[in-house]
Formats: sequence, C-alpha cells, structure tokens
Amino acid sequence: MGMAKHQLLNKYKYQLNEAVERRSVGLEREYQRRINDEATVVTNLYPKLFNQSELGGSADPLFMVMTQQIKQLRAGIAQNSLQLTILKQALSDDERSHLVKRLVVDEIIYTNAIEDVSVDATELEAVVNNPVKRVIARLSGSARRYLAVSNRAPLEIAKLLDFRVIYDDLLENEIGNADLPDGRLFRDREVRIGTPFETTHEPPKTEIEINEVLEAVISFRNTLSVDPVFKAIITHFMFENTHPFNDGNGRFGRYVLASDLAQSLDELTGLSISTEISKNVRKYYKAFQEASRPSNRAEATLFVQEMLAIIIAAQQRMIAYLSN
Repeated sequence: MGMAKHQLLNKYKYQLNEAVERRSVGLEREYQRRINDEATVVTNLYPKLFNQSELGGSADPLFMVMTQQIKQLRAGIAQNSLQLTILKQALSDDERSHLVKRLVVDEIIYTNAIEDVSVDATELEAVVNNPVKRVIARLSGSARRYLAVSNRAPLEIAKLLDFRVIYDDLLENEIGNADLPDGRLFRDREVRIGTPFETTHEPPKTEIEINEVLEAVISFRNTLSVDPVFKAIITHFMFENTHPFNDGNGRFGRYVLASDLAQSLDELTGLSISTEISKNVRKYYKAFQEASRPSNRAEATLFVQEMLAIIIAAQQRMIAYLSN
C-alpha cells in the first residue's frame, strides 16, 4: 500500500492551482491545517532560517506533523530496540564489554570523519580499553563520555553552563586555540556555514541570541510531553541550527543524540548513530538545509523522518551483526 509522500511547503506549493486562488492563500491554509492538526507537535523553539532578514530567528515555531510514515518508523524503532535488548542479554559479560568498546571506537572515528577529522584507530582503541589512566591521550574525553553512554547514564542539561562543561570534557584538546569559545560560555562572533563559494546557513550572530535559543532548547529537552525519540532528534536539529560553538558543534550534537537515544531506547542504538549518519552524510545535511528554508516555515517533519530512517538502519545493521 503506497503512502502519500508528505511534502514540505516549498514543494507542496507546486500542487496548488493558481487559476483557482493565489498560491500564497493556498499555502497559508495548508500551513494552518498542519500546525493546527491535533497530532502535530508544536514546540517553543524558533530556529534560525536562512535567508532571513529579520533578526533573531524565525517567526514560526518549529513543528512536526505526525505522518503515517513517522508513526510506522517510530513503532519499528521500538520493536528493534526490544530485539536488540534480547540479543544483548544472550551475550556473555566479556562479549558485551568487547562489543561496547568496538562500538565506542567506531562512533568516535565516524563522528570525527563526518567533520573530516582523522583519528588514529590504534591509539583510540588503547584509550577506550584503558580510560581510567588519566593520560592526556587524544580523545580521552570522548572515550570517557561515550563509554558512559553505554551505561545509559542520563545526560543532565539543566542550565547553559552544563553545555559548556560537557563540551570542555568531550572535546578536551580537540579544539584549536583560535576556535575555543570567545564568549562567556559560547561563540560570540559571526560564523557562516557552507563552502567558500556558497553560504548555506547563518546561525545566530551573538552569544546573547545563542543563550536565548539554548534556554528554550533546555526546557524543550526536559519536557515530558513529547516522545523522547522525537525530542532527541529535534534537540539535535536545534543545536546544529544554533551552532553555539566555533568548532565541534557536530561532534557535540551527535554525542548528545547518542546519549539521548541510549537513554530512551537502548545503548546499542545510541552507540551506532554516528556510524550510520556517516553512511548517509549527504542526506543528513540536506535534511538540515530543507528544514532551515524560510518557505518551509520551521517544519521539521521530514528532518525527523530522515533521522528515524537512519536510526532504523543503524538498528538493523546491529541486529544482523548480533544474529550471526
């Protein structure tokens, strides 16, 4: 049975017949229909949309429509998580510990590879296998943090300072001096995202703006009224959209995502997310870009859908591996 493909407004508009009414009228009606649907998740988050002249981000709250496809993917993720938990219980303690360490090494290698940062696998394995020695080895902060994900320790973020404390710990010695935060906690200078030839996104310009967005992100991430998997994905979108640091945003955001998925699903799912994103990196960036277009009015539906598909693929890879 084919499912009607949900389109963001910038594609949907081509279905409107201009002979009947102005396109802008039809688009506004469709937007109202989506945002007012009782199943739609409407947040208190206002992402920065590109190209947008008005200051401070979008005038529209970020929302996601509960499509059939999202419901099916979410149900599939729950099933897979259950299956992974059963498969994991069949392993001996040694096998489990070996598996977790392998996943941690892979995640750190791939989350860095997405940013074109190369990692020496042998060195990293040594650090992951012996994280207690307080050696100033490269990536010891990341190793410690990712090993904690495997224990499903909840990642508490209650105030702005928590972001910075986690950042300093996770990326210890990984950020060049020139790129360390120049504000009190975060970036306080303008950045542009894109290639030397083309800007694809302009995040908030000042630390004051960043603080405001991240305060809202904290309250959203701690709300109990939204499904935790959707919450983890939307938090990830908002964090990258805000780009609070000069460098390390992707690695930080994917670590929080891994942590949140381990918490709400299981640690094997959490510890395979960056590895799977790295296989789908163009789709991943395109999903960010589409959700950041002003014409789509801060709709995160397809971003969530894309990320759910990536999570399912990660889980299926893990299930196949453990079933062998």
